[in-house]
Amino acid sequence: MEIANKGANVDEIEGSIDMLYIQVPIHVAYRFNLSNNLKLGINVGPYVAYGIAGSDLLWDDGSVTNVFDGDNGYDRFDIGVGLGVNLDFNKFVVGVDYTRGLKKLDPNFKQFNQTIGVVFGYKF
Repeated sequence: MEIANKGANVDEIEGSIDMLYIQVPIHVAYRFNLSNNLKLGINVGPYVAYGIAGSDLLWDDGSVTNVFDGDNGYDRFDIGVGLGVNLDFNKFVVGVDYTRGLKKLDPNFKQFNQTIGVVFGYKF
């Protein structure tokens, strides 16, 4: 389980959208031994997410609205796929990941969640 912050600057509305999700990736992973201390990991699979907070900020007048309001807002539920690549060196991990929503945020527009992330970790 993870907290995912998603959003964008949107020129068409001269504003920005910021959304916070609880996201559960359901990925399978495989690690290739490159040497004694170095492993390459690849993971892929679906994710499900639920929007817990979000705002739409218009730059010209500073107004803020909830992007998940019940009537005209985005759907709180999201589902998509993800892919990641990691390098494990001893107890350190670095990598990149990408997720792509498969469900439209708004049924009236062709908008999907999409993220690129950087992974830094330490194994205890």
